[in-house]
Amino acid sequence: MALLKRYTDKYQASVYAYCLMNNHVHIHLDPKGFDVSKFMHSLNTAYVRYYNTKYNRHGHLFQDRFQSRILSSERYNLAVSAYIHNNPKDIPEYNGREEDYPYSSYGIYIGKREDTHKIIDKSFIMELFHADGESFIKKYYEFVKYQNKTDNLKDYDEQFSTAAENEYISGRSIILRSISPDNVVSYVSSKLTGSAHD
Repeated sequence: MALLKRYTDKYQASVYAYCLMNNHVHIHLDPKGFDVSKFMHSLNTAYVRYYNTKYNRHGHLFQDRFQSRILSSERYNLAVSAYIHNNPKDIPEYNGREEDYPYSSYGIYIGKREDTHKIIDKSFIMELFHADGESFIKKYYEFVKYQNKTDNLKDYDEQFSTAAENEYISGRSIILRSISPDNVVSYVSSKLTGSAHD
């Protein structure tokens, strides 16, 4: 969790939800214009270094490259948030009370525990519900419970992958990075010009 906080701060990203399971992790991340691969590479490398040092081991820790999806609509963002927060249902002692799982942001969303690492940005999801305080907690809790019937993120992919063209997309903030647009254009232009001569 400390590493996730470190790289969220470093790359000025927002984490909308997370759930750490015993053999995988789900992170609902908005890189805000930054390269998500670079973020995940930094996070994974730091975690492997920490884990290998702690358990006196060497080599790779993760079997495959991380998987990512572009969440193209507000409904898809909501569905993924619920999917992540419902992940602990596969653990017998948390089935039916997923909000009590200590390695998930669900309890933070519904006010059952504090965000001690100051990682979660609830504002985007709250905005989608047009609610705050107790009203948001009640609506979000009911939504996540209702979505608990869906067992696989593939169901969400099929349902939300083709968002309506006229769907309203909220004004999430994109952080302007330190490279000026003129420098980006100049760099891309030089690469394109260089490749034309090769």
